[in-house]
Amino acid sequence: MPMKAAAVVSATTAEKPKKRYPGEAKGFVEEMRFVAMKLHTREQAKEGEKEVEKPEEQAVPKWEPSVEGYLRFLVDSKLVYDTLESIVEKPAYPFYAEFKNTGLERSEKLAKDLSGSKNKAMPFQSLLLLVSEKILNKKELEFYKWDGDLSQLLQNVRDKLNKVAEAAKSCPYTVTIKTSCSSSSYTRDKISLAFGDSYGNEVYVKRLDDPSSGTFERCSTDTFQINGPCAYDICYLYLLRSGSDGWKPESVKIYGLYEDC
Repeated sequence: MPMKAAAVVSATTAEKPKKRYPGEAKGFVEEMRFVAMKLHTREQAKEGEKEVEKPEEQAVPKWEPSVEGYLRFLVDSKLVYDTLESIVEKPAYPFYAEFKNTGLERSEKLAKDLSGSKNKAMPFQSLLLLVSEKILNKKELEFYKWDGDLSQLLQNVRDKLNKVAEAAKSCPYTVTIKTSCSSSSYTRDKISLAFGDSYGNEVYVKRLDDPSSGTFERCSTDTFQINGPCAYDICYLYLLRSGSDGWKPESVKIYGLYEDC
């Protein structure tokens, strides 16, 4: 997954007030809704902000449902839900387990619907009725049945997403910087280190052996600890300044809570 951190814009040691984006105060889900609307056109969503640039982004003037198309939709949906549900069933990361048994699982119900569509005793033409809202009232698919109030199930998942996202803002990780003595001068300059997160906020590091210091030296390997956005958000570091002769570190390695960059 490509990563990109915002460039550091200042060399001051005091942190700037955090820039808040639309919806952020209400939580991660609301913040992402604002971001999503920037990627949608008005034809796709009433709050969409993107200009129509491609034919596929225009509103469909007339939609003619078909049995083949509807069955393809069910099959594709089954694949999506199978994948999502298998990920949370055996979570690679601890926070995935938060999304087990939310009540939004659809894989088993879709399996029943698709099994019914293959039943020879079921007239093929009756499937055509499933693609019309008028006829769907006469035969409700398992896919559209929920064990509980759907709006509440959705809200429960939103709350879980907000909880996980909030916890991710403070996950600890370390940065190891290996430096060399290949510069023309061998002075052990102390060089400040900081990075910008995806919002452009500056986050400063602390040395593990000296929490009051946020600098590193030449000819050494130093380890820092950062509490801030998770490691996968900041795989690229930006130095506030280099040495007096333009020297920069030989390598920078980030060790995250769950995975390395």
